[in-house]
Amino acid sequence: MSEGTYLCDTCGRRVNTVRRDVVDRDYNALSKAPLWNCEACYQRKRQGRTDTAKVVANSAVGGLSETAGNS
Repeated sequence: MSEGTYLCDTCGRRVNTVRRDVVDRDYNALSKAPLWNCEACYQRKRQGRTDTAKVVANSAVGGLSETAGNS
C-alpha cells in the first residue's frame, strides 16, 4: 500500500487509514452521508460527541455538572 492512500474527509490529509463510527451508544449515523476521518479527526469528533452527551445527560438531571464537587 502506498503512503497516504486515503483522504480524510474532515481535514483533507492523505493517510494510510481512516475511521468512521456508524452506530455507537447514543449515536446513530446510518442516515448520514459517510465521512471518513484520519485518527486525529476521528478522536476529536468522538470526544465532541462524548462531551455533548454529557451535557444532555446533565441537563436531564437538573443541570448537574460533572466537575461540580462542592457539597
